[in-house]
Amino acid sequence: MKLLLLSGNSIRNKDWIEQVEPVMRPFFDESKIHYYKHWSTGAEFIDMEFEAQKVAEEVKDWSDYFVFAKSIGGVLTLKGIYEKTLRPIKCLFVGAAIFEGGESNFPVAKWVEGYSTPTLFIQKTADPVVSFNDLKNYLGTKDLKNYSLKEIPGDNHSYDDLEYLKEEMTEFIKGS
Repeated sequence: MKLLLLSGNSIRNKDWIEQVEPVMRPFFDESKIHYYKHWSTGAEFIDMEFEAQKVAEEVKDWSDYFVFAKSIGGVLTLKGIYEKTLRPIKCLFVGAAIFEGGESNFPVAKWVEGYSTPTLFIQKTADPVVSFNDLKNYLGTKDLKNYSLKEIPGDNHSYDDLEYLKEEMTEFIKGS
């Protein structure tokens, strides 16, 4: 099985995802970090269409793969799954930015229609992007299947407890 890693929008997430990769890598035969174009151009926000095409191209020959995504990376994954350009067997989303995606005029509500990829959401209680309760309520109003949601304490959008994420990844993979 392979691993695709998608980070959050900010260039600050580049170092973070590069720290995550070696922690998660032992569970997989191969891993790939996707680097966003706007990180090198200096643009403030992700070009969702460009990145969706680029990610689809990167995994086009992969069959069994897992997506680990933070923040806008999860929104990008939802788009790809909806459009059938991404077909992961499971996803783990941390700090889901579903509302951020909505505010950016991304049709996230459409992208989650009928969503059934087994997915674990890990969200901080008071994440300023989307709190645990707001995410729980949002997901509860949508027709999602095969997902679970774990709350962890915190009031920021940083998910730096890599040992905890590794433990959750281990349990999630075992649930196969």
